[in-house]
Amino acid sequence: MNASHIELPPARILHVTEEEYFADPCETPSLTQSIAKLLLANSPLHAWSAHPRLGGAPVEDEAENEDDEESESPSDAVSDGKVLHSLMLGQGVDVVVINEDSFRKKTARAARDEARAAGKVPMIAAKYDLLVKAAGRLRDRLAAAGYPLNGESEVAIEWYERGENGPVVCRCRMDHVFMTEGRIYDIKKVRSAHPEKIARNFVDYGYDIQQAAYPRALAALNPKLQGRVDFTFLYMESVPPYSIVPAGPDGAFREIGLMRWLRAVKLWERCLATNYWPGYTDTKVTLQAPLYVVQREIGNAPDSL
Repeated sequence: MNASHIELPPARILHVTEEEYFADPCETPSLTQSIAKLLLANSPLHAWSAHPRLGGAPVEDEAENEDDEESESPSDAVSDGKVLHSLMLGQGVDVVVINEDSFRKKTARAARDEARAAGKVPMIAAKYDLLVKAAGRLRDRLAAAGYPLNGESEVAIEWYERGENGPVVCRCRMDHVFMTEGRIYDIKKVRSAHPEKIARNFVDYGYDIQQAAYPRALAALNPKLQGRVDFTFLYMESVPPYSIVPAGPDGAFREIGLMRWLRAVKLWERCLATNYWPGYTDTKVTLQAPLYVVQREIGNAPDSL
């Protein structure tokens, strides 16, 4: 079947809660940027496992995989990122502020567990105050740099890409968007916003795929924006001096991202249609000794065996 002549269904804004969005409210299991990254960087089996409508394995949400706060546990870093994200954008997770010095006390642990059971994020008051301060400073810095957060936040879109055999349903949730102007801001809380470091991690975290997918979603919603959407990643450090780095990929990065996104669309379509989700490989692999191991052992070999 030639799908090039099939008319794609219209895109739409998903008026859903954060929880409903991450559970996937689309009619059929939909493709996201983070699932596309798993498809290509790992395997279809990993993507199947992580998708809420398929394997349903618990994973961190899509927006928080960039945080690398080495001084904290991964769960603490993710929680901090979610809270800062919400403070910056004015919506997101619900926070329960606990007026204790730490979670070592029994009463604090009980309050923490109660908050988590209710789907909220528990946070010690002192840490929360620091994040409130950081959010204010960062918003001011962004505004001064020409990136005021006065558009719409947490906008979820369902749209369709053209697969090999028909439409493929996709979804995304944009941090901050100016719908009529066609501008998208994506907030990235990082330990270091140094341009060299964020460039090294761009493909590893799937941001090249995100850069390709999100403008296509906005243009599907408003075809007048086709080819005119401006996507800016706003990297920021949540500790003094609260450095910010607005960034975007060059032409090569954009082309790579588009190729990877469209490849993921077709792979997702095939896996859904066949219900076949292969892992890394189905055949026995031959492991080759790394050169450094060979050189080390040759250097340490006895004169005679």
